[in-house]
Amino acid sequence: MWGIAYQCPLDGGDAVVQARNFLMLVLNYIIEIEDDCIDCEPKRGNRENEEQTNKVNVYPNPANNIVNFVMQKPINGHIEIKNQLGQVIYRQQLNNNKQVKVDVTELSNGMYMYEVYEDKILLQSNKIVINK
Repeated sequence: MWGIAYQCPLDGGDAVVQARNFLMLVLNYIIEIEDDCIDCEPKRGNRENEEQTNKVNVYPNPANNIVNFVMQKPINGHIEIKNQLGQVIYRQQLNNNKQVKVDVTELSNGMYMYEVYEDKILLQSNKIVINK
């Protein structure tokens, strides 16, 4: 897993991002890897190096009832919330949305991963904690 996480995200695409997220989830700390991959060509998935990135603000974290996802610009895509096994337990389509409220009252206390996609490209992923 570490071998994938240390690859250039422009070369390895979504697999690198997902490996890093998985390791952060399992190890319960933020992994800081300096990417030095200037010569790589983007393959799929990663929009981190585009001039215009669509940052997603997610709050509150920890959450107990509602989680807000606020994008800088409206997007078409979807939001996924995954359990610690990586199984998708929640998915919501985004149809030119700039803000979405997700009801998490049915989720148990614990740590989850969220992923925000524009079309089929991963924009952002991170941990979210549910604490009621």
